[in-house]
Amino acid sequence: ANALGCEAALLTCDQQLVLLRRSSAVGTHAGLYNGPSGHPEPQNLGFPNASDWDGSSDSELTTAVMKEIFQSAVDEVVAETGVPADTLSDPQLMGFMADPAMKPDV
Repeated sequence: ANALGCEAALLTCDQQLVLLRRSSAVGTHAGLYNGPSGHPEPQNLGFPNASDWDGSSDSELTTAVMKEIFQSAVDEVVAETGVPADTLSDPQLMGFMADPAMKPDV
């Protein structure tokens, strides 16, 4: 699968960038450094399967997808660093990219 990933650039209050070292057991980029990362969870949209969406509101689905992309970045920061969510500022989109294996990231 070529799931959409999300990666956070976590900046501390004293302007230091938080990087984490990837496990040697991961499939790609083992041992390298990056920001807290993961992927959005489609089941958080309220449509666990594509067939569950009735197609009634494209804007409702678009809003849910955008919210999940940003929330997944926050969730990864909390899970991987232990920084409480209520101490983080609102996430901001910095850009889109694909790694050399063409895996997309936000």
